Amino acid sequence: MNVLTIEQSKAAYWADFAFYGATIVVLAVALVVGTPHTQWPRVAFLAITGVGGWSVLEYLVHRFLFHGVQSFRSNARRVVRLRCIRDHAPRHSPLTCKR
Repeated sequence: MNVLTIEQSKAAYWADFAFYGATIVVLAVALVVGTPHTQWPRVAFLAITGVGGWSVLEYLVHRFLFHGVQSFRSNARRVVRLRCIRDHAPRHSPLTCKR
């Protein structure tokens, strides 16, 4: 596998889930261990708000930027394909953009 390619192998695709899952667990444990017991409700609220806010922001960018830009709707297949490969396909790997 070439390191500089956009397309990922199935192993690299699933390794992302393992890496980010482990990172989330480690950070959550560090947050719990490093927070005084009296602050746990506040920290839990802030953590849940942050995760929820990030999820909404990511959805909105994905929905309106990647699917709402006029060049994605135009008949210029080449422009759509190039932008899809550059910006969109890595998020859905190992799937690729349709021609």
